[in-house]
Amino acid sequence: MQLPRGGRWMRGVQWAFGGLIAYIAWGYLAKSLVLLHLPTSLIAWAVLFVLAVRAWLPGEDAHRNPRALWALAGVVAILGIARSAWPTGTSMPSEPSAASSALEQRVGNLVWHLDRDAAYAAAAASGKPVFIDFHADWCSNCKAFQTATQADSALNAALQQAVLLKVYDTSPLFDTYAASGEFPELNIGLPFFLITDTKSNILYRTSDYTATEDMALFLTP
Repeated sequence: MQLPRGGRWMRGVQWAFGGLIAYIAWGYLAKSLVLLHLPTSLIAWAVLFVLAVRAWLPGEDAHRNPRALWALAGVVAILGIARSAWPTGTSMPSEPSAASSALEQRVGNLVWHLDRDAAYAAAAASGKPVFIDFHADWCSNCKAFQTATQADSALNAALQQAVLLKVYDTSPLFDTYAASGEFPELNIGLPFFLITDTKSNILYRTSDYTATEDMALFLTP
């Protein structure tokens, strides 16, 4: 068996694998930026600018030209200031508001119960299903779903048809669910979601925070 000869086609292979690696790396970076509350668009513009400067300057001068480095730092700083001051349109809160209490938490136009008994009492009175979101502040996918509850109009409308219960990983209620043995997903990682009827019978369960269409299917009468 003869190995293929090297040539210009290998550069295309290198670019293809390099692009794939960059795409995967960007996905992890974007999730970490969510936790740090940093705009991903700013980082993207900064990376593009660095690549442009590196391509524009002659090979060795990219490392020896201090003016170019100072210019790069200045432009990145300007981009940061402009990005923070630039209007982003209608804002939709993804963090709990000041109106949150010990038993309830408001996120945008949705009210989440923090007490299980209160949530199921409200479900029994209204006949609505209960949507349970097992949440952690360190979980980037949890935060992405929380943002989607306001940004995704279909998901938001479906959640309004349910009684909402948020269970933080730091609460005793989370430990109760995890120790029950009925939800091994909680011992693997977060997020995790449950939809039950008014008597706690499970209608739907998933760890996929992007499965919003399936969630809506079980929440919509």
